[in-house]
Amino acid sequence: MKIAAARPAVAAGSKLPLLAVGVVLLAGVSVFGVSRLLASPPKVDYRTSPVQRANVTQTVSVSGSVNAASQVHLSFKSGGKLAAVMVQTGQTVAAGDLLAKLDDSDQKVALQQAQANLNAAQAKYSSTLAGSDLVPLRNSVDQAQQALNRLQTNYVAAKTNLDIFFSGAGADRNAANAAVLSAQSTLNTLQNDLNSDRAYSDVRTAMNTANSMQATFQQAQVPSATLDQAITDLSSSLQSLKTLIAAADAGRPDVQGFGAAQTSVNATIARLQSAMDSYSAQVASALTGANSIIASLNTASTRPDATLDQTRADAGALAQQLTAAQQQLVASKSRFGALSTPLQSVSDVIVGASLVNAQNSLINVRQSLQAKLDSRDSDIQSALSSLQSAQSSVDNANNAIGNLSLTAPVGGVVTSVANSVGEFVSSSAANGFIVLSATNTLALHGTVGEADVASLKLSQVATITIDAIGTDKRLTGKVTSLDPVATVQQGVPVYGIDVTLDVLDPAIRPGMTGTANVIVASKRDVLVVPNLAIRNLGGRRGVQVLANGEAVDRTDVVFGLSNDTVTEVTSGLSEDDAVILPTAQARQTNPSQIRVPGGGGPPQGVPGR
Repeated sequence: MKIAAARPAVAAGSKLPLLAVGVVLLAGVSVFGVSRLLASPPKVDYRTSPVQRANVTQTVSVSGSVNAASQVHLSFKSGGKLAAVMVQTGQTVAAGDLLAKLDDSDQKVALQQAQANLNAAQAKYSSTLAGSDLVPLRNSVDQAQQALNRLQTNYVAAKTNLDIFFSGAGADRNAANAAVLSAQSTLNTLQNDLNSDRAYSDVRTAMNTANSMQATFQQAQVPSATLDQAITDLSSSLQSLKTLIAAADAGRPDVQGFGAAQTSVNATIARLQSAMDSYSAQVASALTGANSIIASLNTASTRPDATLDQTRADAGALAQQLTAAQQQLVASKSRFGALSTPLQSVSDVIVGASLVNAQNSLINVRQSLQAKLDSRDSDIQSALSSLQSAQSSVDNANNAIGNLSLTAPVGGVVTSVANSVGEFVSSSAANGFIVLSATNTLALHGTVGEADVASLKLSQVATITIDAIGTDKRLTGKVTSLDPVATVQQGVPVYGIDVTLDVLDPAIRPGMTGTANVIVASKRDVLVVPNLAIRNLGGRRGVQVLANGEAVDRTDVVFGLSNDTVTEVTSGLSEDDAVILPTAQARQTNPSQIRVPGGGGPPQGVPGR
């Protein structure tokens, strides 16, 4: 605003005197001075920034160089003679590459034996699972049952055979006796025939033979009677024996009585057979006589005479009857002798306890089979345990062979090889047989001061830039190592720190320099002010806020997390409050020309927003 002083009217074209001019100038000066005194004070153009929301990340910067993350000292798990070395110092290897081998001849023999044991254990387990081990026991049960059945069958048959054999022998004896009686009758007829045919000397010879046969028949009556008596005695002994058998079948065995009865039967059979032999000898003698008569009637002188035909027929019938008698006596003797077989079978059961033994044997094998069935689960488990143990032995043998090969656990560069082929390598070498610098992981190694070390921890995330590949390519990593004790460098205590890269980049090589920004704290969407706005107000940290065009001191503001550019405000300010930045410029201006933050020129914001 311009203020002008009043002046008197003057005629146009007139000139004022000098005094008037001086008065006018003095008046003008006076008016100008008064206007300066009455004008507003000069306005200040404040530089401001609004309170805004932003993410705040606090980091610690670590500068250093890239190195292999670790060195690996490799040793064999067991000692032995070095058979081959596949690498040399300075050679680059990949993970899994074979580095060296020990002699494995002894371990291969052990593996073969373990495999053989495994095969045997597998066969045993399969056999047990299939029940093959039960087959012999089941066969034993079947055999014991069959033996008992045979014994019981034989025992029953033996008791029956005692009667059958005795009856058959007696029938044969009776048939033989009947044949002898018929032969005696035929002999009488033959004698009558011969008496009427004495014209020939041969006939007379035959007559004499017939007469001798009559004497033989008379003599045979004695052993025949003895035989009949023996048969009667045998029948009585057998009856006593059968009484004892019945008692035994009823569960009342008399072993001693049965033994005596058996002895009596055997003695009677022996006596009977002796009598049978004597009687058979007489019949045989008579048969010899009959054959002699037949021979006499068939000589050259008698054969042509047809009148002797009937006589010859009677002689032939006599020989046949005696032959039949002799055969029946032999059969009778055989049947009486055969009584010893069923008698012994019965004795084995009653006296020898073979039936009890067979029954006990069957019980025992059945119990063995049942015990095996009862323990089947444990047998299978035992066989399985043996199989698993054998498998473990094979695995151990394979592992033992595997332990003789040394492979690279990670990619890297061979730093040293301690031994040569043929030397003995110990598994307890202090520095390892081969030292490998691992290149599968890279770490940026640097140092931090004591002011920053307190905020650093293992596993904290970091962003990494490598100078050689450009600062625009940011990598990530984690803190993997932090020295617990400071190292003094040029009189300053520092702490070593390793930040391991998460992902390897083929362009990064050990020795390259870089920087890691370790994130130690971070907050999202919080109120922040520029660090330039924070100042010391009467000994306290605070800010100046533009209110109604005036700077107002605020010392009640509470600050939080801070980084290089902004600081968090936890209380005391609101979003969009305008905080005053330093270095304001004062200039003369009209009131209408004062700039209010947010209007006119571009707003002053938070860097990075």
